Amino acid sequence: MKKQNIIKLLLMRTLLATGFVILYFLSFAQFEEDSVGTVIFKPTIGLGAGMMTYYGDISKGQKANNPLVSKVGFDLRITQKLTQYLDGSFYVLVGKVGANEQTSVRNVNFESKITVGGINVSYNFDHLLDRPRIVEPYVSLGIESIEFLSKTDAIDKYGNTYHYWSDGTIRNLSETDPNKESAIRLQRDFTYETDIRSQNLDGFGKYSERSYAIPIGAGVNINVTDKIGLRIGTAYHYTFTDYIDGVTQDSKGNRQGSKGTDKFLFTSFSLNYHIALGKKGDPYDFENMNDADRLLAEADTDGDGVMDFRDLCAGTPKGVEVDTAGCPLDEDRDLVANYKDKELQSPDSSMVDLEGVTLTDSILELKYRMYMDSTGEFAVMDDTIRRQHNSDKKLGGSSNKKFMVRIGELNGGIPPELAEELLSIPDINTWEENGITYITAGSYDELPDAVKRKLELAKLGFDKSDVVTSDKKGNLSKVNTDNSSISLSEINDPSGKVIYRVQIGAFSKKVRSKLFSDVPQLVAVPFSDGMTRYFSGAFEDYKKAAERKVDMILEGFEGAFVVAFKDGKRVPLSKTGQATPVEGFQEEQKELEKTKQQESKGSGVNKSLIKFKVQIGVYRDGVPADMLKIFMSIKDVTEDKTDEGLTRYTSGSFGTYEEASIHKKLLTEKGIKGAFVIGYFKDRLVTAQEAIELSK
Repeated sequence: MKKQNIIKLLLMRTLLATGFVILYFLSFAQFEEDSVGTVIFKPTIGLGAGMMTYYGDISKGQKANNPLVSKVGFDLRITQKLTQYLDGSFYVLVGKVGANEQTSVRNVNFESKITVGGINVSYNFDHLLDRPRIVEPYVSLGIESIEFLSKTDAIDKYGNTYHYWSDGTIRNLSETDPNKESAIRLQRDFTYETDIRSQNLDGFGKYSERSYAIPIGAGVNINVTDKIGLRIGTAYHYTFTDYIDGVTQDSKGNRQGSKGTDKFLFTSFSLNYHIALGKKGDPYDFENMNDADRLLAEADTDGDGVMDFRDLCAGTPKGVEVDTAGCPLDEDRDLVANYKDKELQSPDSSMVDLEGVTLTDSILELKYRMYMDSTGEFAVMDDTIRRQHNSDKKLGGSSNKKFMVRIGELNGGIPPELAEELLSIPDINTWEENGITYITAGSYDELPDAVKRKLELAKLGFDKSDVVTSDKKGNLSKVNTDNSSISLSEINDPSGKVIYRVQIGAFSKKVRSKLFSDVPQLVAVPFSDGMTRYFSGAFEDYKKAAERKVDMILEGFEGAFVVAFKDGKRVPLSKTGQATPVEGFQEEQKELEKTKQQESKGSGVNKSLIKFKVQIGVYRDGVPADMLKIFMSIKDVTEDKTDEGLTRYTSGSFGTYEEASIHKKLLTEKGIKGAFVIGYFKDRLVTAQEAIELSK
């Protein structure tokens, strides 16, 4: 066995050394002058950060290997173009991976500091894609050396060793200890202080904490400027060691792992800087060029009269007047070219929009309020609950606080199977804050009720949930429930119930939840397919769900329909036992039709509730004198007060965005340069994009 390991180690070191030699010679193979005398050695330095996700023997198959347990990593990369379609890179990567598993079978945990050095070659699909291009996809393959320092959380801060009992608690004595009656409960401090290799629990001895890995990656490079670029990518690191987590297939007893090595995934975002080294020759030396090079040098692809090698603005539209550098003229120097500029003589130093039109004080004030947005008027999603992290704070029952069970926090969409499990829970609540979806269940005045609900959810498979409390201001704090007298064996099995919900909409773009403030028991669930689905209510009685559906239709949600969930899955209504076969069949046909409508066209909202208007100004102290004359020439000006005490002026009321856009153009021609389209849903102000989404 040792002989095989020595041979594998020598082979990997030989491959790594060969890779470095090849990268060295290939990079300097391009350090030479091109046909016009320019030295083209241009390395790129990139610094990035991302998330490292572990895949190994611990928590395998328990949904633990997901972004919720990922840890931060950083990488430094030097890249040199080898050919037009191949890049070679040398990189260093540091970070951590870890996992925790506490089940009735075994209790293991670890955290490992990872240090990686390696090289890779990436292919940029230049054979298939047109040039020039800003976004450049790539795939990569490499070889790397990896060092890992793995530790486990075996004792608390007072030096007490963790002993895991069959009832799920952690004690300072073994469950078989004669003095177990005097054992006290411990709580893990999640400080990984004990070296796994030194423990030698499986008799492996002092195994090597170094190995090799094969990284396979994919991503995109984004060329922002000639010097600056961005890199978004992910790489799966297939290591040649099974000791990173300290558990292998040769481990003893219930510590035994599965066959195969440990791996990890690194997904990162990098900022790149392109460096041009070496001397430059004379790129205009036409005398010494051959005919082919001269033909290329004299090319003028966009036909603006400036040769390509001198043209700083390639691709200028035909007929556009340009300067000596080949860039479209910009007479008022507002950074908007004449052919795009709708205001050719903007005042000096004035701020303009993308069409070169001067931004008025009222528009700047509005943009400032949209940027600050302290009231949430322009927010994309409501912050339904503000959170304040006070971990492990002991709290008792209080009339000023509510207790809830926090199921999880997800970054991005929820997979369909997990979404169906969540929707099977009748008291589920969801909200989004800063791109993270928070999921809780229940709302209780007393702590024991919340603890009982937590244990019920544990039987459904949500064993990572915890109890949090919310005061009147919406601040959340974790509650220590280790001393609770309620045990899992005292809780009845909560599965088997059918939960009916009314789906009122499905949107490809999220809309603010306050737009549905009159919808009772609203739950918004972002799915991983990019759609956010909105549901009202949670009923065990089908007739009550049908009544809610009718109420929602009367409220304007014409596409509302009933869906049923049982044991974490969506089930046909005809098989729920409450709806008659005829009712179930008819509702399922409506559901199929309306689901297709919602997935392809949006919510099915009554279009008469959606209006588009043109905002022509927002002022605090009345309309300025220079604008008052223009306002008086507009027949249908209306005004309303904002929450900040300002007056918003609008014109027109239209059923479609296109009609409002035509009206906006007419108002712009009258002299209202800052006019733009806004939307209203049930007389509530929304963005034009939200109104479009609702009216699809």
